[in-house]
Amino acid sequence: MAAYPWPQAIMYPFESLPDGAQDTEFYGPYNKLLYHLFPADTNFVVSPGVYPPRNTDPAVEFTVFYNHMPVLLLQIKPPDHLRWASAREQADTENRRRLRDLVPLCPLPKLYALSAFGTKLRFYAAANEGIDPPASPLDARNFVADTIPASRWNSDILEEEGANLLKQTVAEIIARIYLADDYD
Repeated sequence: MAAYPWPQAIMYPFESLPDGAQDTEFYGPYNKLLYHLFPADTNFVVSPGVYPPRNTDPAVEFTVFYNHMPVLLLQIKPPDHLRWASAREQADTENRRRLRDLVPLCPLPKLYALSAFGTKLRFYAAANEGIDPPASPLDARNFVADTIPASRWNSDILEEEGANLLKQTVAEIIARIYLADDYD
């Protein structure tokens, strides 16, 4: 029997979601996971929110702040929407816009973001020089081109590889925070 990549108290809320779960059903499990990674007894704060608040189809996200400055964004979409090219395009565009807006406020050299369709993640990192991974060129001549394939959301946080990638990202954030604090 394979070991779980997270404690059972983190795994259970994700595993108990029904097939076809909506994005709202993932808020609690992700909130619990983020507080596991960024404990409440530290200067990190996990804050849920809607971005942009005026949009008719707003993106629900969690922002992890360190001393009121953003260090990680998590956008959540329903897992069933991963199959739609337009939903992937929208998620990618929303993440890039949010990163562009918040990177000047980040105390680190990079602001990290995750785009989640259920438990499938795509990782982003933004600096003043740009966003990694680079944006896909939209093919205006071929409207049906799939410019952002579903395979880009290739990390599942309930599997060891995806969990380890998330843990490494968080470890990098925490290490950079404490390194920066040592020089303040």
